[in-house]
Amino acid sequence: MAESANTLSVQGRAPVASGVTLTGPAAPLVGDTLLGTYTFNDLDADEEEGSVLRWLNNSDIELARGDRYLLTDAERGKQLRFAVTPATNPAVTDPHEGAEVSSSLSAVVQGRPDPAKSTFSANKSTIVADGVDNAVLTLTLKDDNQAPVTGISDRVALGYSGVDTDVISLTENDLGNGIYEYILTGTKSGVVTLTPQLDGAPLTTIPQSLQVTLAANPATTKVVQLVTTTDSQPADNVSADLLTATVHDIEGNPMQGASVVWSHGSTTATLGAATSVTDSNGLATVSLINTRAETVAVTARVQANSGDSGMTSDANFALYPVLDTLAVGTNNQPANNKALNTIVATFKDLDGAVLANVPITVQFTADKSTVTFDNESPWTTTTNDAGAVIVSLRNNVVENVEVTLYATNSSTVQKVASVNFTELMISRFLKPDPATMNWLDADNYCNNIGRRLPTVDELRALFVEVSPSFGQNYELCYVHGWPMDGKCGGTYDDYWTSEKYVPHGTSAHAAVYMHTGAVGGFGDTQPSQVVCIRR
Repeated sequence: MAESANTLSVQGRAPVASGVTLTGPAAPLVGDTLLGTYTFNDLDADEEEGSVLRWLNNSDIELARGDRYLLTDAERGKQLRFAVTPATNPAVTDPHEGAEVSSSLSAVVQGRPDPAKSTFSANKSTIVADGVDNAVLTLTLKDDNQAPVTGISDRVALGYSGVDTDVISLTENDLGNGIYEYILTGTKSGVVTLTPQLDGAPLTTIPQSLQVTLAANPATTKVVQLVTTTDSQPADNVSADLLTATVHDIEGNPMQGASVVWSHGSTTATLGAATSVTDSNGLATVSLINTRAETVAVTARVQANSGDSGMTSDANFALYPVLDTLAVGTNNQPANNKALNTIVATFKDLDGAVLANVPITVQFTADKSTVTFDNESPWTTTTNDAGAVIVSLRNNVVENVEVTLYATNSSTVQKVASVNFTELMISRFLKPDPATMNWLDADNYCNNIGRRLPTVDELRALFVEVSPSFGQNYELCYVHGWPMDGKCGGTYDDYWTSEKYVPHGTSAHAAVYMHTGAVGGFGDTQPSQVVCIRR
């Protein structure tokens, strides 16, 4: 391309070309385009017209004219120069043509790298991502005649992908004879794909690309995080808490394939494995089960690094109550829909420890629909010092009742206990007459009609059965018509029993005051109210 310099017009002076330059790659290849440049100067200020631009080889054979030249296979092994003969309009100036000026010769033209003859190799497929360990990648370039393509280190490079570029380093060395070496290091783990390039475009070689794995450094790996990902499972020796350890090297790279050692101080918890191996994300997991409700401190550390003190996370286990015994407490209560039979349930954990004074939810059912429980199932309550829960029930039918009971969280451990509801005491007694008798007459009277005098306990149980409260009352008179002191035709509140009354000697028997349930006694000759009970 020509440039004009404005000078004073001087007639009869020839134009001049200066700065004739051949521009192109320092090591030209077949297929490259060369560009010729120069500066046109005419001291007479004549305009450039008809300058001759020539391309010549090192044998001074003219190849073409113009300011550009596309190298062909014919130029392989040759050097080229660009020559300019400056000229002006011959009708205006004389002389109109100046002397030819040439550029320096180019480097020898080489053939382009041939895809079938050029190779790409690496001495390692895996390196440690520590910025020190390296892989040497070798690019050997030859043309289609097996001639090495040399001196193009400024034009060839390795493109790469897969890992952040700011943590990858490639050092290039031109070893000569068409061999280009690249030293790869990095500080971030991953897989790097490397592809040869020529002038920024893919360069086909055998193979087309290579992969190098940058691995975390085992010598510097450690557990950087430990998390209980599944927590507070029941201590049923089946449900597992899960813990996840994250393992990185000193550069922060996830470490795949590292063995993580797990430990804890519990005497009842069991690990799913003593060691586990990290995945591609540097994660290792372990399960933990337990037979006791407690908090377990679990530690994870990298087995291969003695300098890793590890990290600790708490794994919590929820109460898992197991029904240990189910026994009858109070039994044989009357079926008056008031008196309570009781069932006593005791609980332990799977480790055999008594679960004393802990909240617990129990569920219970009866095999008879006539039963009423004091508390609705499921019932949340607190165990006593013995780890026991007492369930109370009443009935209005004389029958045997089976109660099935279990803790809500451990329904597989169920037990059954049976209680009896007996007939009402009042139904066993013959309604008494108002007449009073001494003890012997009373005893004979009952025997003669096929009955007997009641015991102290029987009369006291009757009082409890019919009384709305434990205080003084006359329910026996008002509801059942029994003679009592000044009521229902009675003279006394006390009724004879079959039991002797020791404080009064050998000729005395006990009596029960049926308005209070209290026990007293009289000499056998004294009169008292009489009631007979079925034998």
